[in-house]
Amino acid sequence: MDGQTRDNRIDAAMALLHLLRANAAKTEAARQALPEIIAALRDVGLFRVFQPPRVGGVPMPRTDWMNIVFELARACGSSAWVYMVLSSHAGMLMGFPPEVQDEVWGKDQEALLSSAVGPAGRARKVDGGYRLSGKFTFSSGCDFASWAVLGGRDVDDPAGKPLSFLVPLSDMELVDDWFTVGLAGTGSKTLLADEIFVAARRVHPAFASAGTAAPA
Repeated sequence: MDGQTRDNRIDAAMALLHLLRANAAKTEAARQALPEIIAALRDVGLFRVFQPPRVGGVPMPRTDWMNIVFELARACGSSAWVYMVLSSHAGMLMGFPPEVQDEVWGKDQEALLSSAVGPAGRARKVDGGYRLSGKFTFSSGCDFASWAVLGGRDVDDPAGKPLSFLVPLSDMELVDDWFTVGLAGTGSKTLLADEIFVAARRVHPAFASAGTAAPA
């Protein structure tokens, strides 16, 4: 990944189209992205386009990223969807303080995030943070993520403003319930939280969208 530039990452992405196309049916049958596809995208630095440079990111103009997503989708819609989701969520993490970003990328610059941003979670304030419970559906690519950004509300907040909670996936139960006719290979499974503790630094006002370009 070192030394990647805008142009050679685009070329590298185009070189992967045959791999995605050849495995599109297998991906749908597996009901999730294939590990070898994720590894190939990771190896050419495509998951780092919205990641801060200080933790290994190599920013890319959003238009180039979008064109890559479009071209990948021509080869395999499910693989392209998972790539789009997992890569764009780095932009979500940039909405959190730098020390929280370091919790995710400090030990593993390859760490990926999934999400379920609809405010389905029920949270209550406790000392130092919140206790979060809920059923969070359609978390695409969660099989390859180590963290998730989840939507919820403070049950004691009269305004009911939605919040975003950054949670290690190891704290949650992953439910294999993604059975669809189309885009079966996105692995958009359900995440369950049962009174898990989320430190206050990992709670943020709800995000309007997933992707925010990383600064150069």
